[in-house]
Amino acid sequence: MGRFLCFSSDLTQTSARSAVRGEWGIGVSLCFAAVLLFLFAVASWAGPYIITNSGEGFAVALDGGEIASNAAIDTVLKAIRLHSEGEDVTIQFGGGGGDTLDLGNTGMVFAQADDVPWGEIALRGSVTAAATGGGGTIYIGANCRVNISAPANIISTTTTTAIDNGGTLEITGGTISGVSQTISNSGTATISGAAVVSAAGKTRNDYVVMNNGTLDIMGGIISADSGAVGIYQNRGSLNISGTAAVVSAEGSAVRLSSGAVLYLNGGTVSSGPNGNAIYVPSEGQSGPSGAIYLGGSPTVNGTIHMSKQEGPFLPIEVQASGGFAFKPGSKTYNIVRTVRTDDYNPLTECEVLIKNGAGFYSNFAWSLSDTAAGFNLAASVNDLVATAGRTYSITFKLNGASGTPPAAIRVVEGGTLGGLAKPSTAPYVSAPTEGCPNGCLNDGEWYVNPQNNDVGAVFDFGGKNIGTDITANTALILNWTTTPVSVLEASRSVPAAQTPGIAAIAPVTVLAGGLTVGPNPVAKRTGAVSFFWSGPNKVLGGKLLVYDVSGKLVKKIPVSATEKGAIASWDLTNAKGAPVSEGTYVAKGIIKTKNGNTEKAAALVSVR
Repeated sequence: MGRFLCFSSDLTQTSARSAVRGEWGIGVSLCFAAVLLFLFAVASWAGPYIITNSGEGFAVALDGGEIASNAAIDTVLKAIRLHSEGEDVTIQFGGGGGDTLDLGNTGMVFAQADDVPWGEIALRGSVTAAATGGGGTIYIGANCRVNISAPANIISTTTTTAIDNGGTLEITGGTISGVSQTISNSGTATISGAAVVSAAGKTRNDYVVMNNGTLDIMGGIISADSGAVGIYQNRGSLNISGTAAVVSAEGSAVRLSSGAVLYLNGGTVSSGPNGNAIYVPSEGQSGPSGAIYLGGSPTVNGTIHMSKQEGPFLPIEVQASGGFAFKPGSKTYNIVRTVRTDDYNPLTECEVLIKNGAGFYSNFAWSLSDTAAGFNLAASVNDLVATAGRTYSITFKLNGASGTPPAAIRVVEGGTLGGLAKPSTAPYVSAPTEGCPNGCLNDGEWYVNPQNNDVGAVFDFGGKNIGTDITANTALILNWTTTPVSVLEASRSVPAAQTPGIAAIAPVTVLAGGLTVGPNPVAKRTGAVSFFWSGPNKVLGGKLLVYDVSGKLVKKIPVSATEKGAIASWDLTNAKGAPVSEGTYVAKGIIKTKNGNTEKAAALVSVR
């Protein structure tokens, strides 16, 4: 940033008088206005610097004034860098009006220098090159930041890339095109908005984008013609989300190499008839296969092909929580698994194929080939696994409620289901009754349904060694209450425990059973609260679930077998071990007693 000086003879002659009388001379006003103009100027992008082909070389002009002429393109870029003095710049290719700047057999190199660095660079207009060097039409070096937006058109007419990025690249619009390869990224790149990236390659060795860095595609289109690959994810990480579309006319849309990572959190990935939407090979690779994380609600037109041949296989992982939690709705994902007869790592019984996928069994269509043909897809705890053994179906009945029941889940024989596989009961309300004119709420559990609409024991989604064992086809059913289970119905307010002089009141039918709490209220510094059972029979076990006032599950607490005294203890932390906030909590669950009964119990806990 240059120096700025204001000169005014009026200010020099009258400064003392103006200070005493509270007046400002015209010189100060002019200086102040000039400072504002200067600040506005430095806050904006410098330029545009307009680059044209002068016949014998290249020229660059700013505001009609020529900075360099009849020079090589690298000389022109150096002139812009020095002239801009490190400020952000806009570079316009051609004279505008649809003109295209032809670089011939050379390309543009944006690289930082020791004397005067580049600021952020905005590229506009159309440029084409038949470059023979490794950098392609435009090369972006480390620590350089380049923005490309409409109207922009970056073209490579040879087999070199249109853009080779080793710095930071943002594409928000325009068109980037190449013959057999278009963008090579080893830095950080973001594609969003209406950007269109295309290539006309013929084989799987041609690609639109080769990624060895970090690539985030939130919008625009990555389009591969003929048999080319849309994105070759060689190393690093690729995130597809938002409205992004990755399409291959005949080949694979995304190819994932060993050690590379794909986060498919949205958008659309589509393959041609001779390729796969996502292809994950492991041939000739000693390292693990590429990793796929599914989140959000992406659309996949075509197969996700896992070709396990030599290297270890990594399962697809469903993102179970967070901003990109998997919510596929009714979408289906077709998974193909190829296992050769000479496979070094053959498919094994109960090998995890889709981690955290048990609750989405109906969203995956699965096919195997060769020696893996005898395996099927089934749920085990929270995952979807391969099994050659018997499987059983878990179906869900709504007990008269309106709506669509959760999809069935097939489970390995003798297996259990974990919490991630438990369908939510929140959407379902019973038909109106005399006691519930607007319908009754369910109690948040699924029950074994022996026949008709009978309600049996609670089905435990507790996972391995805890949950209900699956040894036959099983129907699960909802159970209705005559009063709301939660104290958080619309007509009731549960105040925070720290509110002076206010107590949380709930009907005795909600706080059921002989469950008491002490101390209650409990101070956070106490570190724990105990639950006691006053029923007539010895407690054999059970489980309590602690909810906050929003209805969110905070923690699961096992109930110990005892004849008297405390049956359970809560350390005032959540499932992750973090201390809970002050407020009111509801503890409810099932108590198993000596006489074989299963009794419901609930109590309020105030934490201060």
